[in-house]
Amino acid sequence: MMDDLDHGLSEAQRATLHSLAEIITPATPGFPSAAEADPSGAVLDMALAELVRDRTAIVAYVDAVAHLWGKGVQQDLEALEAIDPAGFAVVCDLLVGRYLSCRAVWRLLGYPGRVPAPPAQGEVELYLRDDLLAPVVARGPIYTMPPG
Repeated sequence: MMDDLDHGLSEAQRATLHSLAEIITPATPGFPSAAEADPSGAVLDMALAELVRDRTAIVAYVDAVAHLWGKGVQQDLEALEAIDPAGFAVVCDLLVGRYLSCRAVWRLLGYPGRVPAPPAQGEVELYLRDDLLAPVVARGPIYTMPPG
């Protein structure tokens, strides 16, 4: 049975993911590397949980590239992609998504996170004029509030 904390990855696989993250999302002037943005790996765990449907592709790709460390290929993104383009794409989605989900990166980008944005006074009326939203209103409610 898969442990919720490791998402079915061995320590060696997590180390390979960590190494890949440092290549795909390295430190740049003014921005931290993946390891600096997520030192505990907590955001990586959340990203892995979101991509659980892609776990097989992630594990297969990580296993396929693990033997390359120390042979110079690990710094060549084109070579890493050539090994398994589909697996590389999934791992890039995982690692870039993880990086952009770190609050340290949010602060540097000036992103406040999700904040309430109720319509301003008179804003709704702008969209209701000239029946601009008539097709949407005609569809009626498309969802119901969850119980609770």
